[in-house]
Amino acid sequence: MATVVGVVVCEPACSRFEYEKQTLEKVIRMEFDFERQSEEYKELKNRILDILEQVKDERKDLETERENMQVRRCFLIQNSVFAKELLFLNFVWFVFDFTPF
Repeated sequence: MATVVGVVVCEPACSRFEYEKQTLEKVIRMEFDFERQSEEYKELKNRILDILEQVKDERKDLETERENMQVRRCFLIQNSVFAKELLFLNFVWFVFDFTPF
């Protein structure tokens, strides 16, 4: 002979009003969380845009400095060539006993 033992669990009955109340509370919590996350996203976006602008400014400054260095380099090279020519001319004048300028 087999015996079947069954357990019946009674869940508390929830009225339709209680169910709708819980659902509405959950929707309100979700909406609040969404708005909070939306504000955090906007703040993060603004910080990223600020950092990007700073990086662009730094890059522009570095490019300007690079151009200035190239100009100074060309100037130094030209002056170096001029100085070598001047030394050479002074040497030639000394060797040939010319009066240097």
